[in-house]
Amino acid sequence: MSVNRLRRYDKIKFATWVANGQSACSEPWKWHELFKGRATYCLRAKQKRRLGWSQAALQF
Repeated sequence: MSVNRLRRYDKIKFATWVANGQSACSEPWKWHELFKGRATYCLRAKQKRRLGWSQAALQF
């Protein structure tokens, strides 16, 4: 499996997780496990979450 495919799958998983109304604090560490060894990508994902996705997550 390519890394890009994995990343897209992880993004979809996270978007689904947020859409399902999970609390922003319910399982953050489980999600974080997916990014071990991918520090740069993780930082980018954090920035994206801060800008857009986190706004949705924090409403739940």
